Amino acid sequence: MYEDILNRRKMVASAEGSSPLVTVLITAFNRRDDLRVTLESLSQQSWKKLEFIVIDDSSQPSLEPVVRTARPDAVFIRNDRNQGYIASRSIGMRVATGRYIITLDDDSNLTAPDDISNAVKLMECRPDVGIVAFTQIQGAAFPEIVDRSQPVRYSAGYFGCGNMMRTSMVRQLGGYRDWFFYYVEEAEYSLRALQAGWLILSVPGIVVHHRVSPVGRQAAKIFKYSFRNSLHVIVLYLPMPRLLIEFGWKVLVFCGIAIRHFWIGPFIWALASFVAGLGHTLSLRTPLTRGQLRIYDASRSQSVTDIANPVTKSLFWIMVRSKLKPKQKIRALQEKRP
Repeated sequence: MYEDILNRRKMVASAEGSSPLVTVLITAFNRRDDLRVTLESLSQQSWKKLEFIVIDDSSQPSLEPVVRTARPDAVFIRNDRNQGYIASRSIGMRVATGRYIITLDDDSNLTAPDDISNAVKLMECRPDVGIVAFTQIQGAAFPEIVDRSQPVRYSAGYFGCGNMMRTSMVRQLGGYRDWFFYYVEEAEYSLRALQAGWLILSVPGIVVHHRVSPVGRQAAKIFKYSFRNSLHVIVLYLPMPRLLIEFGWKVLVFCGIAIRHFWIGPFIWALASFVAGLGHTLSLRTPLTRGQLRIYDASRSQSVTDIANPVTKSLFWIMVRSKLKPKQKIRALQEKRP
C-alpha cells in the first residue's frame, strides 16, 4: 500500500546530506477549519526542508481539498474506516521519510518561526535524545506573553499535539499501541523509549498552541479512555510493589473525578474494558529496572537538568502532582471558545 512512499524514503536518505529533512505529521478527523489553520501556520517556519503527511481518519467529507489547497505537496492518506488518531499516527510514523518527525494535532500549531529549526539543532547535538517535548499552551486563546526562558530539562513524557521524534528511534520501537485507541499513548511510548535507552527533553523555548477544538471531543470519553489506558500503562511497566501503589492511587483519583462529574457509567466502562484486556496487557508486561525507575521518577518531578545525578522527589509528591492532569484536560475541553 505504501510501497511508493517507502521507496521515496530510501531516495531521501541518500540525498539528505547535512541538512536533514523533517517530517511534519498531522492526524485529522472532521476538523476542516482547524486543519487549515494548522497547515497554513507552518509556512511561517524558517526551516524549509519539510515533508508534510496528513492522515485523514475517514472524515466526512474528505479533508483532501483542504490539504491540497493549503499544502499541495503534502502526502495525503485517507483511512477507509475510522481507526482512531493513535492508529493514524502509527501509519504516519511508518511512512515518514525525514530524519525527524514532528507530530501535531489538527488543532495545534507552533508559535515561533524558529521552533522547528531549534528542535533540529537540539536533536543534532544530542544523539541520546529520542524525543523533544514541546511546551504546550492549551486553550482557545494564546497569551500575549509567554515565558520561553526556562532551562531545558529531562522529562518523563511529552504531548502528542506537539513533539519531535528521532526517526531511528521510531524504527527501533515501532508505532503506538493502536489498541489504546484514544489518549495516554504518549505515556506508554515514553516508557518504551526509556527502556530502549532513549531520553526525553522538555524545551520551554519551543511552544505549541493546542487550541482544543470542541469538534469530536467529549469530556466523558476522554475520561474513560484516560482512566483505562492509564491502568494498562501501570501494569505494562511498573514493577512490584510500585504497581499496586500507583494502581490504587489512579483508581482513587479517577473515582473522585467520576463522582464529581457524575460519570459513573464511563468509570464502570473503563474498569470493565481494562479487565477484558488485562490478559493481553500481562502478555506484554516488561517492568522497568531499578535504574530505569529511578530515572523515570526523577523525570516526573519536572526539575531534572542532570540525568546522571537525578534527585527524586517523594513518591507521594509525584502522585499528587499527577492527580492534576486529568482535571486540566477536562477544564481545557470545557473552556468557552470565541
